[in-house]
Amino acid sequence: MTMMEETGRVIAVTAGVAEIEVIHGNTCGGCAAKGSCGTSLLENLVGRKSNTLRVPDSLGLQPGDAVIIGIPEGALLRAALQAYLVPLLTLLLGAMGFAGFAAFLGVPEMQAGASILGGGLGFGFGLWWFGRWSSKNHLQPRVLRRASPNWQVQPIHWKL
Repeated sequence: MTMMEETGRVIAVTAGVAEIEVIHGNTCGGCAAKGSCGTSLLENLVGRKSNTLRVPDSLGLQPGDAVIIGIPEGALLRAALQAYLVPLLTLLLGAMGFAGFAAFLGVPEMQAGASILGGGLGFGFGLWWFGRWSSKNHLQPRVLRRASPNWQVQPIHWKL
């Protein structure tokens, strides 16, 4: 199973759960489009971001430990697909369903408003469903192994 991995540092451990700080590295290093790339410009403006994750501790971690955390690549791809498709499909189904219901009731002048209302409700339902689905540990990262003790984020510089 292919895993998407990221390195982080343990901040605290309580009741079998480790808080891990993950600092995102450079996104593009020495790419040829670095000067005109929107991602590079945004990173230069905002800087590197760190996130704190709560991950089950299966290795007996201590604060300060450097660790490799991971999530299955397939789970991440499925989640991305569902994050985009579910709200889009529920938006379309809600819009068509409410417009069809207005036509069924014999008030065609209300179809546009009903379509907008149904689309908004459908989109909201799709976001709500995805939030519930993603919170049920489908996307929970886990600690894979300890990293080297002197780990630091190193930018990647590609030579083209």
